[in-house]
Amino acid sequence: MAFQTSTTTMGASSMVSNDFYAFRDNVDSWIKDFNGQLQDIQSVASNIDETVDNTNHNYELIQKMQRQMEEMQNEVKTIKLMQLLVLKRSNNEKRE
Repeated sequence: MAFQTSTTTMGASSMVSNDFYAFRDNVDSWIKDFNGQLQDIQSVASNIDETVDNTNHNYELIQKMQRQMEEMQNEVKTIKLMQLLVLKRSNNEKRE
């Protein structure tokens, strides 16, 4: 009987160690999965930073283009006024 008790104890010990190794393998797998997901998050964060920088740059370009458009509109208005003045002078000269 003593032999059976020690075999049973050895069998239980063997089961515990198998369960422990399975648990350890599962924890290792979970850690690897977590690290992989963390890498993905870090990659996404850098992509977001790059996108924000690009968006800010595009916004600055749009503002610059708007200022240039306003300047061009003012120049066109000035040219139109100059043409009107020239036409008025030419009409006045013809009448005289």
